[in-house]
Amino acid sequence: RLADRKLLIYAPIELDADLRAAVDELGAVAYIMAPSRLHDGHIAQWKDSYPEASLYAAPGVHERHRGIHWAGTIGGPSHSQLPFGQEVLPVVAKGNTFVQEVLLYHKASKTCIVADIVENMTEEWVVESGTSSTCFGRWVLSFIDFCFHELVGRSGPSPDWQLHLTGD
Repeated sequence: RLADRKLLIYAPIELDADLRAAVDELGAVAYIMAPSRLHDGHIAQWKDSYPEASLYAAPGVHERHRGIHWAGTIGGPSHSQLPFGQEVLPVVAKGNTFVQEVLLYHKASKTCIVADIVENMTEEWVVESGTSSTCFGRWVLSFIDFCFHELVGRSGPSPDWQLHLTGD
């Protein structure tokens, strides 16, 4: 919620009646952001429910939803005139050729809001989330590390994903 009590919805999920009631209790939805191509599936549903809200997208998202009017693309020409820009700083984290994610830095609370750029996939998590053996969990983690190596030429996340944010 912004200082003017308007809401900025980040990475909208399926909007059912209970969620809609809870959101409406918090304030008026003014802005809706699809922070990556992995978090744009419910944009049309939210826009239909909140037609007065302005939509913002990460690079590459608006092309997937040509029938929707976007107020702007984060990192695009309208980036410097964002109506919430005095309170929330959007930062485009360039991932790979498929995903670029918009992170939000809330200046007052010094909080960084992310969707998928930060993941915690331990061997235990992989096993608990449906795999049948620890051996398979190790294989999944090894495969993820292999993919990073193939995509960016080294193991682990790209240094480009490291952000240094200040309160300025």
